[in-house]
Amino acid sequence: MLAADVGAALLDRYDNSAPAECRARDMRKELTQVLKLAAYVQTFLYRFDREEGQTMAEYAVILSVISAAVLLVLGVLSGNISTVLNRIADAIK
Repeated sequence: MLAADVGAALLDRYDNSAPAECRARDMRKELTQVLKLAAYVQTFLYRFDREEGQTMAEYAVILSVISAAVLLVLGVLSGNISTVLNRIADAIK
């Protein structure tokens, strides 16, 4: 609801028997309260709409997948790596 719609609703709510200055003051007061309530609701809903934590979870998943892949490759190639290191050590002697 736009502020103009709220203002129009407030105009319909007050009768025309009160002086115009009193009606305007009461409408401004009520409009201020409605806008403050809307700001509080937006702030409250923003707390649930944040996505800061999701990026850390995504990084954790990617890191665990990469770590698992590196360990798997080292496990599969450990025999070949050992052979290559032994050949290098023999060549240095």
